[in-house]
Formats: sequence, C-alpha cells, structure tokens
Amino acid sequence: MSGVEVAGNLVGGVSCPAICTFSTGGRWCNNGNGTVTDTTTGLIWLKSVPSPFVVYVASNSMDSVVYVETICNGVAGLTDGSAQGDWRLPTQKELLSLTTGAEHVAFDQQQLFTGIQQGYYWTTTRGSAMSEVWVVYFNNASGSPANGSVSGRSKSLVANTCYVWPVRSKL
Repeated sequence: MSGVEVAGNLVGGVSCPAICTFSTGGRWCNNGNGTVTDTTTGLIWLKSVPSPFVVYVASNSMDSVVYVETICNGVAGLTDGSAQGDWRLPTQKELLSLTTGAEHVAFDQQQLFTGIQQGYYWTTTRGSAMSEVWVVYFNNASGSPANGSVSGRSKSLVANTCYVWPVRSKL
C-alpha cells in the first residue's frame, strides 16, 4: 500500500519533490518521475526494476556499466532531469541497504518499486580477487539464499547471470 500525497517534504534530512507519494512508513518517496528516493540514504533508485531499458544481462562486464551510464531523462519514460553518466551501478553497501531497516525491499515486499526479480544484482564492489565482484541476492523472506545475502562472483559469471539496478545521487 502506498502512502498519501503530501506537499513540501523533508524526511530524515532528505528533500523529496514538492509532491510525492511516500510509502506507509515514510522511508520511500515515489518521485513521480520513474524514480524512488530512499529517505534514509538520500540515494535515488529506478522505480521499475528491471525497467524496459535495464532488463539487461550483459554479455561481458563492461557492457552493463556502459549501458547503465546511458540511462537519462527521456529514456523509456524517465522524467527526472538526469543526464547520461548520472546513473551508475551501486556499491555493495548501497545495494545491501535496500534489504535492511524499516520497510526493507525483498522480492515479495517491493515497497514503491515494481518488477524486482528474484535473483542476484551486480554491485561495483570488488571481491577478494580482481576478477571478482560482490552481488546481493533479492528473494522472498523464507527463501534460500536469504534476502540480502552477499557473495563474491567471477565477473564473467556475473555478466551472464545477474541483474542491474541503477542508482544515482541527488541531482
């Protein structure tokens, strides 16, 4: 269930658009432009995951990075004023923050997001080896591996089996 529309928003020190729809507990702000702001971190995430332009399982690791960097205002209905290069892949800490705290996100608890896929999502955080990156798993609350599980994966494996969920900082 979504919250109510309000005018003039400052939640947890994070300013949201003048008119946005908050989640029931106030952690998430649907900005009405294809994005959702996390009021606990100030990060802005794509609302529809995967959206039509990031349903993307890369053929190699650089493809995903380049593809995410091309997301911008006007692409597939995004009206947030962003420019190419504003969007990026999240760090492990950023992506993991979605799965913790009040109103955490899971495959079956999507909050104000839509289309979250059950599976691993790629981060930019390197694993113990240069050829490895950390991934975060989104699952239902009773599934295995658990929602928010983190593991290291070979970049070549990640490129063929993981989703991407772009993020940006406030413009």
